[in-house]
Amino acid sequence: MELRCPHCGFSSDVEPAELPQTSPLQVHCPRCRNSFILPAAAEPATATVASASPPPPPPLVAAAPPAPLPGGFWRRLLAALLDGLLSSVAQFALVAALRLVIELGTLHSNGGTELLLMLGGTLVSLAYYVFFTGYNGQTPGKMVLGLQVVADDGGPVGYGRAFWRETLGKFLSSILLLVGYLMVAIRADKRGLHDLIAGTRVIRC
Repeated sequence: MELRCPHCGFSSDVEPAELPQTSPLQVHCPRCRNSFILPAAAEPATATVASASPPPPPPLVAAAPPAPLPGGFWRRLLAALLDGLLSSVAQFALVAALRLVIELGTLHSNGGTELLLMLGGTLVSLAYYVFFTGYNGQTPGKMVLGLQVVADDGGPVGYGRAFWRETLGKFLSSILLLVGYLMVAIRADKRGLHDLIAGTRVIRC
């Protein structure tokens, strides 16, 4: 841009970036040594240069949380052993209470009562696994070992899915020479046959 001294008429071309960044803009003439205020018409160009700034950085995007690790074979085995011990204690307590009722009552111990006791123990064991798995995906053994059963999409299991997992799923996993359980050690996603049947997986929590 061209600057002209109003005192002596001296003019010179000056880059806007070379002007002082003050307002109002005061300029000194190199010929007559007088100072003058830059006309207001020339200020917008300087202001435009001064206000130039780099573009704002892109907004931060929150990273997706890492996928939970699947529960390994040995960790799940230890949890199963602990749950087996706890469910056996519950079964023993129920059978002992029923035997006491039979002995104190009018019933006599025979094949029918023994079958009833066996059925009662089985129902206690089944209720143990279905209740805890359907409630929050964690039996006491899984709580201790830091494991949780979830649905395929990561949501809660629910009692319906837990029932199929603990009944039909585990029955087939057991009857096939325990191959359904050994699949946990072989598969990369650590899912057994009962997990595939019920649409569940076991994760670390």
